[in-house]
Amino acid sequence: MAGVERRIVAHVPTQRHLAREAADWHGMLLDFCGGQVRTWSSAPVRAAAVLTMMNGGDIDYVLLVYRALVTNDLGDMTPSAHALVRAYMRGQIKAANPYDLFCRPLRVFDVTRRNLTRIEIRDQAMMIADMRHVVTAKLFGKPAGKSVGPQDTKRSALNGANGAKAPRQRHAAHGARSSLH
Repeated sequence: MAGVERRIVAHVPTQRHLAREAADWHGMLLDFCGGQVRTWSSAPVRAAAVLTMMNGGDIDYVLLVYRALVTNDLGDMTPSAHALVRAYMRGQIKAANPYDLFCRPLRVFDVTRRNLTRIEIRDQAMMIADMRHVVTAKLFGKPAGKSVGPQDTKRSALNGANGAKAPRQRHAAHGARSSLH
């Protein structure tokens, strides 16, 4: 773990405790199964496992599913892990797309979704925003609240600073020339 300690020094002081906590979870993951497999032991998959455990997920379940993926042990895989591997084999998951390779394992590492037979992510941005809230809560000690998705951001941008609706813009009738022409 000497390499991790060097990276911790580079962080600002408020982030050091988060880096140490993540390093502890990451170390537990690698101690349990330290194999190096091209896709399943990549940084996005490990990050999904670590964040799931940090967020209160079932630690034993995450470790066992991670080991089954890394060792390609089909007998120990849950139906959701099988679905993830099948999607990868069909070319639906590309290692070049780290967001997809992060979001799909987040679903697989969720014990409440262990029986899924199809891993489909409709809104990667929302899942990433949710994990961003988890990291923020760990970093600053704030409780993880409801995530803000793209639709909420747009809605709040249309409203005034105090939350009141901004006045509607008056648009010219269809075909009318604007004053700029």
